Amino acid sequence: MSAPGSHSESLLYTYCYRWAKKLWPSRLLRRHKTEASIDIAPFVARFLVPYQFAVMKALLLLTIAAMTVLSFGFAFRLLVDHGFSTTHDSFINVGFLFFLGASALLALNAYFRITTTSWIAERLVTDVRREVFGHLLTLDQTFFETARTGDLIARINTDTSLIQTLFTNSAAVAVRSLLQLVGATLMMFLTSLKLTGIVFLVVPIILSPIWILGRWVKRLTKQVQEAQGNAEAYAAEHLASVTTLQLFNREQTILGRFINHLDERLSLVKKRIHVRSGLVCIVIFFAFASVSCVLWIGSQDVVSGHMTAGALVSFVFFAVIVAGSLNSLSEVFGELQTVSGACERLVELLIITPTLTQPNRPQTPTFNKEISFNQVTFSYPTRPTLPSLTDFSLTLKKGEKVALVGPSGAGKSTVFQLLLRLFDPQSGTLTVDGVPYKACDLPSLRQLFAVVPQESVIFNMSIEENIRFGQRSPVDAARFFKFCKKAHVDEFVALLPQGYQTIVGEKGVRLSGGQKQRLALARAFLREGEILLLDEATNALDAESEAHIQEALSSLLKDKTAMIIAHRLSTIENVDRIIVLDQGRVVEQGTYAQLMALKGFFTRLVHKQQFTS
Repeated sequence: MSAPGSHSESLLYTYCYRWAKKLWPSRLLRRHKTEASIDIAPFVARFLVPYQFAVMKALLLLTIAAMTVLSFGFAFRLLVDHGFSTTHDSFINVGFLFFLGASALLALNAYFRITTTSWIAERLVTDVRREVFGHLLTLDQTFFETARTGDLIARINTDTSLIQTLFTNSAAVAVRSLLQLVGATLMMFLTSLKLTGIVFLVVPIILSPIWILGRWVKRLTKQVQEAQGNAEAYAAEHLASVTTLQLFNREQTILGRFINHLDERLSLVKKRIHVRSGLVCIVIFFAFASVSCVLWIGSQDVVSGHMTAGALVSFVFFAVIVAGSLNSLSEVFGELQTVSGACERLVELLIITPTLTQPNRPQTPTFNKEISFNQVTFSYPTRPTLPSLTDFSLTLKKGEKVALVGPSGAGKSTVFQLLLRLFDPQSGTLTVDGVPYKACDLPSLRQLFAVVPQESVIFNMSIEENIRFGQRSPVDAARFFKFCKKAHVDEFVALLPQGYQTIVGEKGVRLSGGQKQRLALARAFLREGEILLLDEATNALDAESEAHIQEALSSLLKDKTAMIIAHRLSTIENVDRIIVLDQGRVVEQGTYAQLMALKGFFTRLVHKQQFTS
């Protein structure tokens, strides 16, 4: 048997070597070098490190399970060769007790393994979601100008759920199958080198579709997740504006477009299902076909006396283990490519860095003199060729009240956003008491301001929590109620059964526009910022409430610096200075009386508004 065996081993080695060269990763990387890919291994490893002992425990349990299953092969061989060939049934009884004990061991092993891997998966997904959400909160407006909220939520929820599925089930199956594959292969070599060589003639045929179709599954998965994100983003956007679409009778149109998003995802899912099913189909056929061939050839050897019946039974058992393991690995490989696509989408978020960088040694800003814009030019990232401010210069002195006026798109809101450092200008600088904005600690800089936006942002929590959302430090109840009274919040809260603990609903849907604006005012009062930014703070109030709020604002503004975006020009007659903007430039500035005397751009705005009213 030496000469023929050596020849067959040489042929087997040459055959496998050629296939290995074709399947060598470096060649595949060169062949697909145009495909952009993100290395997700460091991403996964970083989250697994805190649970390394639990992972080692799971690996130990999987190793014990694999060794227990492989031990059945030895038991079958001994039982067939010795148990059935003797007149005593004691050997059969011992074999039965062994199988019973091994089954109990596998059952206990499964309990501890499932609890361990499930707990790792739950903690891992929790950590990933916390990390991704926390990272999103650090990104600036440059990112959120183009990002879609629904897609981000899909990445946090749907994509991480795929990771959970992998570590709950698929990872355990993969490790166990790999251990069984290696162990069973070794046992096959020790049992019959000839039959093992025949089995492994088909290994390259099995590995080829796993590698090629697996990469296809990964690309399709990423497309599926993106289509899922598009559908969720579309649904979130229109559910948030459901009143508007109902007023315009657009329900069926919106539903039709949403169905189109779902159909797009469904077509991609269907394609991915066929690819994964084809992958498993190919692997199952060749794996079990090789087992059938081995059984036929081995039977010939048993008949000719070259092999015992027990050895053949043992070999077939190990061959079935190898075939089943390859089948499991092919399925898991498809799932792994699915999870890989989801992980890439998460890593894409985590590698984004904020454009607003913090200095190595940030300074804590103080506002004792002035804030200055010095020849600032700024364009929004989505409109780089359309400047919102051009060569804009302005100094806001401590204690001064300045109003910004101008037509829509003149750059008023942009001034607020640059003051809050939501963006950095492309040229020019902002300084606070002579210190450049970029040298300041960002959270400390923003603590200088209290903001009342034109559209109040109300969260789905109680009225008190909404108001306290703006506080820089804990405020006692007496001061809290004092500010609420100044903002006339107490008037409508007193009529609510749960008072300040009333939950206001998503985006404050249970409150009127005027009530939401009063909450925003109370929040700004409670913050006690040194600089107030008011975007027409009374525009949503009735005449009586407006009079009360104007009185409260006058009292509050006595010791404060304020910048006001004015839409109703009659409300800014008493400010210290009015800045008139048009197309991102300062065209006029002065007091109300001075600007009216100029009979220029501001005067035309006033007359136009008076004529319209």
